Amino acid sequence: MAPVPREGTCAVDGLLSGALSWLAVVTIGLAPMLVYWLSRVIGPALRRKALGPPAGSPRAEPEEEERGQRRDAVPRG
Repeated sequence: MAPVPREGTCAVDGLLSGALSWLAVVTIGLAPMLVYWLSRVIGPALRRKALGPPAGSPRAEPEEEERGQRRDAVPRG
């Protein structure tokens, strides 16, 4: 025999509760894979940014007129 629901309960409440429970299980189960995937995608970009531009690139070697001057420095007159 099927259990008789108590007064004030609805079948939709049971479905919603079950769906939320499964959502929590799936989310917790997929979290390690999501962290691994994000680290594989974002990690190399952060590593490249931390290392700076490669040697010999135009951004690595300032032009002669820029050496010793900041970009926002006021030019001497």
